[in-house]
Amino acid sequence: MTIEQRLAKLESQNRWLKRIAYVSATFFGLAILVAATYPDRIVGSMSIIGQAGTQAYLGPEILSMDDTRHVRRLYLGMDDEGSPNLTLYGKLGKRRGSLEVDHQSGRGGLYLYDKNDTLRVWLDETELLFYDENGNVTKQF
Repeated sequence: MTIEQRLAKLESQNRWLKRIAYVSATFFGLAILVAATYPDRIVGSMSIIGQAGTQAYLGPEILSMDDTRHVRRLYLGMDDEGSPNLTLYGKLGKRRGSLEVDHQSGRGGLYLYDKNDTLRVWLDETELLFYDENGNVTKQF
């Protein structure tokens, strides 16, 4: 192979490399343009059905899971005041426990409920309260 043939082959390869670089730069520029005009937050939701028939719902600010009988068993999301909470439900769909943050004080708390969905125990970083079936405090620590 002569030097002229080698030079011609090298120039041909360089042309291909330049074309690939231009195409790559174009796609990269388009990707940046699309990303800059895309909304900051995608609001959507989806439902997932498990193999055993359980269901999960995932939304912008919520995660909810149901058992095979379509009874809610777990809720993770924001309450009406905008505070986060995690609530666990019994097999009849009644609250059994929750972790919540008070929207006014910012204090976190653990709430435990009986089978009738009545608050029985409340715990935060400073207090532990026990309640009777009528909602009256029976013990305070």
